Amino acid sequence: GTVAKIVGDALHVLFGAPGDQPDHADRAVACALDLDGFAEAFRARWRERGVNIGATRIGVHAGPAIVGNFGGGRFFDYTAYGD
Repeated sequence: GTVAKIVGDALHVLFGAPGDQPDHADRAVACALDLDGFAEAFRARWRERGVNIGATRIGVHAGPAIVGNFGGGRFFDYTAYGD
């Protein structure tokens, strides 16, 4: 995937853009599952030390989107817009 944005503790990762990936949905789900596995292991390590960390939430969205550079003279951003 292509990391399009990092906003606070959130990642916006695009699959199938900017390059075509026929298996983009499989890649996106595999990435989400890997991230979830890492986050749960991280939480468990800190729980052993007495620190409780909230659950990581992951969303995977698929469907048509407009992808490219959006903005104007002062602000330009590569992103995806869709449902």
